[in-house]
Amino acid sequence: MDVANAQHELYWLPVMEKIECLHEDTVFAQGNFIKKMVLDRQKVSGRKIFRVGGAIETVVIVHLEIAESLLRRNCVGVLIKPVECI
Repeated sequence: MDVANAQHELYWLPVMEKIECLHEDTVFAQGNFIKKMVLDRQKVSGRKIFRVGGAIETVVIVHLEIAESLLRRNCVGVLIKPVECI
């Protein structure tokens, strides 16, 4: 919701494939929440968008080109953070 402009936009997000792709260097907080995410590059191999398996929270990973496209469209309520991939 864009409070400053009094607008509420709805976005549709499909159910995506869940991949067990966390690298052993991933750090978990109490309750299996991810504190520091590290992806295993071999398990991800070429996927552009997917959900991360092995965590309590819902985490969607998108390729940089998809993230840039979302940012160009000024989507409200989307948080994009870089993730380490080894």
